[in-house]
Amino acid sequence: MSYVPAPDNRQPGLLSGSRAILALILGVTALVYAGTLQFGFTYDDTPQIVTNPRISSWSYLPKYFTEHVWAQISASGTYYRPLFLLWLRLNHALFGVQNPFPWHLTTVLLHLLAVTLVFRLLIKTFSLEVAGIATFVFALHPGHVESVAWISGCTEPLMTCALVGAILCWTNRRNSRGALWLAASWLLCLASLLIKETAVLLPVLIFVYSLFEDRESPRFDAYKRAVLNTLPFAVITVAELMVRARVLRGGVADEPHPAMQTLLTVPSAISFYIQHLFWPVKLSPFYGLELMQKFSAVVVIPAALVALCAVALLLVLAFRSRTLLIAVAWLVLPVLPALIGIRLFDSNDIVHDRYLYLSTIGLGLLLGLAISRLPAAGTEIFRLPRAQFACIALIAIAIAAGTALEIRPWSNNLALFLRGVDVAPNSTPAYSHLAFEVYKRGDAADAERLYKHAVALGPNDWPANFGLAMIEMRMSNWNEADRFFQRAIEISPSVSNGSYLLQARVRVEMQHYDAAEKSVREAIDNWPNIASQHLLLAQILTKQGRIEEARSEYQKELTLNPTSTEARMGLAEIGQ
Repeated sequence: MSYVPAPDNRQPGLLSGSRAILALILGVTALVYAGTLQFGFTYDDTPQIVTNPRISSWSYLPKYFTEHVWAQISASGTYYRPLFLLWLRLNHALFGVQNPFPWHLTTVLLHLLAVTLVFRLLIKTFSLEVAGIATFVFALHPGHVESVAWISGCTEPLMTCALVGAILCWTNRRNSRGALWLAASWLLCLASLLIKETAVLLPVLIFVYSLFEDRESPRFDAYKRAVLNTLPFAVITVAELMVRARVLRGGVADEPHPAMQTLLTVPSAISFYIQHLFWPVKLSPFYGLELMQKFSAVVVIPAALVALCAVALLLVLAFRSRTLLIAVAWLVLPVLPALIGIRLFDSNDIVHDRYLYLSTIGLGLLLGLAISRLPAAGTEIFRLPRAQFACIALIAIAIAAGTALEIRPWSNNLALFLRGVDVAPNSTPAYSHLAFEVYKRGDAADAERLYKHAVALGPNDWPANFGLAMIEMRMSNWNEADRFFQRAIEISPSVSNGSYLLQARVRVEMQHYDAAEKSVREAIDNWPNIASQHLLLAQILTKQGRIEEARSEYQKELTLNPTSTEARMGLAEIGQ
């Protein structure tokens, strides 16, 4: 039996007129996020945007479709997001990177567009009251600050615009020009996949929406049509995944975590997401939840009980009606890729609030459906039953105020990373990022202290060891710098050539030329086509008096980088 709203003979109330409701939601959302326009580039914005050469020129455009998203700093990666890089390139072409204001503006506008599309989709299926409540929750849930206040977090609203747009076009397929609507939905399906991996859920959402359309049909016929409707989207998804696999070639920076450790961690991750859906306070890019290395009854059993109860409740709701099935699908499906991805995530960086971006649609729908069932008796306020008005007002004030508070730490890196160590005092990445920010502000001694604390928390953490090595190098503590660069290399040999090259420079300062040569040659073996490596090797060989070998390396450097002044000067000094 499907949910059908009860007849309502009242005069139009507070929630009347779809355009007025949408305008109200957009206005409040824009007002709450207006403060982000004064924020700077934060967190990953520096390597992703400010110093990323791949978004500085249109000549890199073909490589967006043949390389992973972090190719500018790592030889291997997990994420294939060419249209996200294209979005960054468009912004860079229009605004440059001197002023973050327009970047924040386009990110907020993306979120407002996503809100608009979500509302337009929901009013096709739900009453205006339910759609309005759900959209307001989606627009202003505090968990969205990571996706709206942070420029690099725009993957969520960007992907949502394409994904929800695809469903909207699909629902219009029975209108005039149905073939064009279908074609548009398929193109948007592909676009969403090329923005972010979460879009793999789209075929399942189409299946659910198809079942809802045929809710009055016999079950077998409804399922048959749902399969047929889903098939083109499934084919597009599989094809994109095959291309993705070919581009990435199975390459990840580190080996996947053992399956058992992943399974032990999933219940805690589910509990985390439940908590942050319903109580999104003191949010941070870092949390203390880490990969479970071994079974712990105290941790795993309570989390598993919470997860099982949640799954049981959602199954009951999903089977109760196909309307509720849509709400449950929006709530559950978007977080599944994040749970599956735990096996590939860094062991101390496995949960993020941005992974709940789409799930808040489902939360809003469940709240809206519950509020719409409240008794209609009693005094009306703004032509709404008192109980319904009170619930709507309470939710609206709570989430708007919560979002306004949670935005503040994203204003700059120092505030953000201080929030990180406050929320997750045992988080290695939080201390590593705070240490680097403190160093950039001129306090090398305090940065060294923070990095040492990070290494103590995570002895096998590559960024912490690499960062500490960098600080020791800047402070001319050569032996310590060499030790921590070596430790970083041992932890992750293929993450970056920087570990090898900087270690080589440290060893040159120590006059350990043979060891320095070894470091550079290891970098060249792993990254043979990167400029500057042969230049450094040539300089080391020159110091050793191996002139002919040095000349060969200078020439190799000029082959890779014909404009290298240093290579030409080096050749001139040793005699061509």
